[in-house]
Amino acid sequence: MTGDNSLGPAETELPDAPAVREALASANRDEVADLALQHPESPLVWAELSDIAHADGRLLDAYAYASVAHARGLDALAAAGWHPGDAVSWSHRSNRGALRAAYALRRAASAIGAHDEADRLGDFLQGVDPEAVQRIEMKYTTTQLLPVITPEMLAAAQPPTEAFVIRGED
Repeated sequence: MTGDNSLGPAETELPDAPAVREALASANRDEVADLALQHPESPLVWAELSDIAHADGRLLDAYAYASVAHARGLDALAAAGWHPGDAVSWSHRSNRGALRAAYALRRAASAIGAHDEADRLGDFLQGVDPEAVQRIEMKYTTTQLLPVITPEMLAAAQPPTEAFVIRGED
């Protein structure tokens, strides 16, 4: 949907995809690729894949996933009536997948040395929502991509609890 605002650029709001968000929220990092097969149109899922690859140091994979994510994001924006110059606000939860996709591609392009592309994506993000980069960096950091440590993993890493005591005098 695109709103009409004669005081500034039109603002685009993408349709919401709660099923995708919920699936991602309950998935572990090994399940995200399966979600991409179930929701190949979702820029959010592809951006998550890019984030995981980036956190693992797989820069070319991160770039490839982010390229797909951004293409899906642009497709969704076009389908919603977006035109260059229109706002895409982070405040609309449904827009966050497209914004994260552009951010992921900007980060990945920079990481592989495609600085002109990274600059264009930075300009794109600044143009659609000047606060998007800051909001993404505050909310989605690489430390949030660490695997969850389960009690089983913790128990396996602990030394045995057996101990012995030697009593005596100095």
